[in-house]
Amino acid sequence: MNKSIYLTFSGIAVMLAGIALIFSADIGISTSKIIVPLFFIVGGFLAYLFAQANKQHPLAFPYHSAQAGGLTLFGMLIAFIPQSLSEFLDFVSYFMMAYGLIEIIYAFSALTSNHQLKKEILMSRFLAGFFGLIGSFILLITNLTNESNGIILAGLLVTLGGCAFVAFSVFIKSKDKSSV
Repeated sequence: MNKSIYLTFSGIAVMLAGIALIFSADIGISTSKIIVPLFFIVGGFLAYLFAQANKQHPLAFPYHSAQAGGLTLFGMLIAFIPQSLSEFLDFVSYFMMAYGLIEIIYAFSALTSNHQLKKEILMSRFLAGFFGLIGSFILLITNLTNESNGIILAGLLVTLGGCAFVAFSVFIKSKDKSSV
């Protein structure tokens, strides 16, 4: 993979969005409403640059292009649509659900393609998808009972998602181009 630094910084931007969510009560909701979407949009732009740097790879390019579009769209949606904390948490839940499904779809696509993919990458995609889906359902349930806990859980899920991007970028940097 080329230019994994873009994916690393995309993950860091997503991690910062998650951290801002966790500390939104401390930094202020009005500040959070600006910086959280901004971090997602920046993460999406960096994921786009990573996808463009890897057009030659038939599995990575469409996946990271979808990732870029999803992060950017999510950032724009949460900047303008949610009118309450409950609506915002619902958006985060659905985003995490979509993220989990995309990870699982990517892994199944890799299994059914003619291209070789390292087992570690495949397992990391299945696990990220599984935890994204499970986390989104837990978040939906938490939102029903306690929004304060919901925002912290949402922040933790988003931060873990960003950590997964960073870990994946470190992993692919250590492997040759054909392993992803």
